[in-house]
Amino acid sequence: MPLYIVKKEIGDMRVDALVHFENPASFISSGTDWRIYREAGHELLEARKKIGNIRQGHAAVTPGFSLPVKYVIHTVMPARQGGKGRKESSLEECIREVLKLARKHKCGSVAVLESNGFSGLSVRQTVLNAIRNFLMKKDMTVYLVESGGGVWNLPENRMRELNGYLALHYIREETDRAEGSRFLRGKMYREKQAVPEQFAFPASGAASAAVLKQKPERGANSALEALLERTDAGFSDTLLKLIDHMGKKDSEIYKRANVDRKLFSKIRTNPDYRPSKPTAVAFAIALELDLEETKDLIARAGYALSHSSKFDIIIEYFIIRKEYNIDIINETLFYFDQTLLGT
Repeated sequence: MPLYIVKKEIGDMRVDALVHFENPASFISSGTDWRIYREAGHELLEARKKIGNIRQGHAAVTPGFSLPVKYVIHTVMPARQGGKGRKESSLEECIREVLKLARKHKCGSVAVLESNGFSGLSVRQTVLNAIRNFLMKKDMTVYLVESGGGVWNLPENRMRELNGYLALHYIREETDRAEGSRFLRGKMYREKQAVPEQFAFPASGAASAAVLKQKPERGANSALEALLERTDAGFSDTLLKLIDHMGKKDSEIYKRANVDRKLFSKIRTNPDYRPSKPTAVAFAIALELDLEETKDLIARAGYALSHSSKFDIIIEYFIIRKEYNIDIINETLFYFDQTLLGT
């Protein structure tokens, strides 16, 4: 089932359980902690007091009371170890145990509330990886929720490269009010960032020689090339044959694509099914297709990649880098306020 990154207020999350990282003792602090207890009412604090102290890395469950959820899962983030940051294994184990606890209480949907402890990029990535690893084995919908106006940061090197890539390729669609018509002016979205040479495409969108050299040889995959050349094949037919050709299981691909089982079933059983663009692109990412293969696959659903869309350029950027981690891509799309990949 899918993993979503969302920006919402706590009271707007209609899920089975909220996962809240908090203090070991039962007292209310500021930020997310205060908002949860405000929304839930005084009964939540009374229930929390009865639990007593919670050890680091452990969790306990209370009803949701006035919150629009069945349960609140209270947990305490593992402490830093020896001044070298949190042990990733401890944090991963904490997340795994929390999600197991949610599953034990028959929760089909869970919202993990962003904590002050998520401010470190490596910590947040560990949380995302732990959730994804759990979802590869179990069916559950999980939301990673940013609430209260927090700042969602990205790694500095990724921001520098991506801003440079956007500066080089992003063409804003503008309105000529005098003429009352829309057209592409070719005005670039510019940032004072260096653009790595390997990402320097000509404005026309044609791949540079440097990038063409990066494209893997496809001689051994002539069957794949032949499949993609079948212009009469629709999206569903092509996707299923790609999965079979690559020797993958359906479940592995739709989970890597951040797509739920019900939607994949529709795609499998209906040859004429037309997915949304984010879903079509998500399958290309899950299959680790190169740029031309991605364009071919999504074209069969009626879509194209354009340099007038930040979403499209961000997708292009990651494919050229051969980075196919859908959670990292969705983190970046979330930062730029774009639609996320998947269902």
